[in-house]
Amino acid sequence: MGRTGKYRSETERKTARREQKARYAQSPRGQAAQAAARVRYVQKKSNAATTLESITIPDALRAYASSPFVMSFAFREVTGPGLGLRRPPYTFRMPDRRSLDSLERRGSRDSLVVKLETLQFSWAVAAGAQRRVQWAGKGVDEIMKAGVQELDARVRAWGGMGRRIAQLGPGDAAVLDVAMRWGARQAMILADELEIRRRGEEAWVEASRRGGLPLQKLVTENRQRIEDLPTDDDESDEDV
Repeated sequence: MGRTGKYRSETERKTARREQKARYAQSPRGQAAQAAARVRYVQKKSNAATTLESITIPDALRAYASSPFVMSFAFREVTGPGLGLRRPPYTFRMPDRRSLDSLERRGSRDSLVVKLETLQFSWAVAAGAQRRVQWAGKGVDEIMKAGVQELDARVRAWGGMGRRIAQLGPGDAAVLDVAMRWGARQAMILADELEIRRRGEEAWVEASRRGGLPLQKLVTENRQRIEDLPTDDDESDEDV
């Protein structure tokens, strides 16, 4: 009599295989293997970037971070498309047309780009304030570890934004440009804050006292830009 197969059908074979895997997963050996895999994953993730020096910030990102922006004090809304910059992994997310149309109609009569810039400015200031609260009472090592991981993620996400331009139309490309500008600014603000904070709390307090923190500089820069804008009186003088 010839040998018969262990399973009468492919379905039985797959079912038996799943049951075998389930039993292994519940066994001491299987649980140990899963624990080891989790440890390897965490180590790989944490080793991605551990120091500021281990992160290479592209010159193009630095250039975008220093590029001028236009915001409006007339636009007082606090909600709108975040463009992916507010939460990990900080990759660009193109808002749907309905969200953009809604933003364009809300608040002031400023352009869509100006409204997006204004929102990003407000959120950058809020994020900085939240960081100060989170860092209060923590040691430098703990602050640097979390901060460097965020910076690494932001730099990587920004690097992927440029590759999206060719896929977008002119209007959408303008939205992406806002994201690239503020993705770069957020990364550089964080990098500069970490550079100051790793020198110790006293250095941070002194920089704050002198108005030398990155967000203080951003607010000052924006205030100066507003003050330098031409006024109606300036235009009248030119006509004389």
